[in-house]
Amino acid sequence: ITAYAQLKDPEGRPAIKAPWGTLNAINLNTGEYAWTIPVGTGSPGPIATGGGLVFLGGARDHKFQAFDKASGKLLWEIILPGTASATPCTYRYKGKQYVAVSVAGNKENPAGTVMAFALPE
Repeated sequence: ITAYAQLKDPEGRPAIKAPWGTLNAINLNTGEYAWTIPVGTGSPGPIATGGGLVFLGGARDHKFQAFDKASGKLLWEIILPGTASATPCTYRYKGKQYVAVSVAGNKENPAGTVMAFALPE
């Protein structure tokens, strides 16, 4: 028995109809959705920056993505060497802002890694 295993269909996909997860922005003044977009399965939580970006990783497609906080528009994405395994973090070093994410291991690097990306000025 595998604890916390996902229920899958015969082709190995989640047994619920796609999209399997969404990223949502809620207007806190009205309680209404400002926008919602499909993002795949298994994502840990997103992080929003003061500069208007929302970063999200963790889907099985290994994508790490940046969205516009106001519109939900995809601005940037990269394929990681494994699944993002934690909520991203952001930090500033020597005046430059970075976003970092923990990446699960793979055959080449079983222990996993932390990857950091510089944000544009």
